[in-house]
Amino acid sequence: MQKITFYGWQVGMQKVAFSFLLRDRGGLNIKEAHESTVRVLNEQPVTLEVSAELALQLLAQAEVLGVKCRLES
Repeated sequence: MQKITFYGWQVGMQKVAFSFLLRDRGGLNIKEAHESTVRVLNEQPVTLEVSAELALQLLAQAEVLGVKCRLES
């Protein structure tokens, strides 16, 4: 398992698409995904623990959407 932390955003962040990403790939329900997106917008870190392969995919996709994120050890 690998932890991925979403900690901030860049101008032009696609917040709706990020919520969908968290719901569809991150395993969160719609309420959790929305709340997590709001936290990231407020620059409060959100950490998920997923498989290593999925963490790499989420990292790449979130960065494209304008989300600042990193893998945790």
